[in-house]
Amino acid sequence: MVVLLISAPLSHELEPPANPARFKAMNARFETLCNNAKAANVIIMTVALDLSASKSDEKAQIDLLKSCSSNSRVRLEDGKPAKLFWNSTGGNLAETFRQIGDELSNLRLVD
Repeated sequence: MVVLLISAPLSHELEPPANPARFKAMNARFETLCNNAKAANVIIMTVALDLSASKSDEKAQIDLLKSCSSNSRVRLEDGKPAKLFWNSTGGNLAETFRQIGDELSNLRLVD
C-alpha cells in the first residue's frame, strides 16, 4: 500500500530556469514507478493537494496522479470502480484521509 500526497506540480522547480526536458523525464520516471508498483500488486492511492484543473501544468499533474492510482475495491463511480485518487484542498484534507481510512478498513490479511 502506498499513499502519495503531492502539493505542488511535479514540474515545480525551486530554482530558475525551468527545464522542460527535465520535467518530462521526471514525469516518465514517476509513471514507470507507478506501473512497476501496480504490476507488483501494490495498491496506490494518490492525493493532489491544492492543484487546480484550470491550470495546464497542474491539470497534467492531476491526470498523472489519477492514472497512477489503483482502482477502488469498494467505491464505484458511474458503475465502475472509482480511482483511488482525491483532488483535495487544505479545507477538506481531513475528509480525504477519512475516505482513505475507509478504503484501508476494507483490506483483509489472508494466508
